[in-house]
Amino acid sequence: MSETKFKYRRLGHNFNEVIALLDEIQLTTPRESVGSLFRPLSRICDHCTFGILSSMDGYPVLKSKFYRLTIGRIAFHTFMIMRRMKHNTSLPIPGEHLANSESLELAVTRMRQAIDRFRSWNAPLKPHFAYGRLSKSQYELIHCLHLEDHLRSITL
Repeated sequence: MSETKFKYRRLGHNFNEVIALLDEIQLTTPRESVGSLFRPLSRICDHCTFGILSSMDGYPVLKSKFYRLTIGRIAFHTFMIMRRMKHNTSLPIPGEHLANSESLELAVTRMRQAIDRFRSWNAPLKPHFAYGRLSKSQYELIHCLHLEDHLRSITL
């Protein structure tokens, strides 16, 4: 198999498309990401899973209320309009503790479990650490955009 750069593609921006992408990634031989602290791919999955779980359990550290109501909201609405996120993928989520999966299989399983839990979640969601209060559909979209931004650097 020749090495090709993972191409950003519009996935429909919902968790059904993320699950399909996880299936595809598991069927390939992943190589380490380029230009990111989150190596290998299992660390990207762990990082994005942490974000999904934090939307239900709460983020350990929140930006200031002023930040969330101004800069955070502007960034969020920009991502929504563009349907694309661009952020520093080498930075952890504030207060993040990665699961540090030993295998891609385990990291993908954890992400699937987090998605299933999010889908069945009926309680109020916690404020996003940077964007503040989001609806469930907004959270799903921002989680998908977040994962896609990290996956742009993956070589498969």
